[in-house]
Amino acid sequence: VVAILIGLLVSGFAARQGFFLWVAKMHEPFTGLGPLFVDKWDFDFDQLARLDLAGQTALVTGANSGLGYATSLHLARQG
Repeated sequence: VVAILIGLLVSGFAARQGFFLWVAKMHEPFTGLGPLFVDKWDFDFDQLARLDLAGQTALVTGANSGLGYATSLHLARQG
């Protein structure tokens, strides 16, 4: 059973069925993982900016420059 589930995840079946998008919309802590698995993302920057990140922990690698810096700066401003 585990091998079948892993196969479905790796094959892209779950992404095509919208499973990861549903998880990201229904469970706020997984919102940031959604773009990894879906081609079409329904969040815009305004909606993401309104998310309450209080009490959340983020690990940003490469935060001294470039995209990592911009990401860490945005997350810090969000709280």
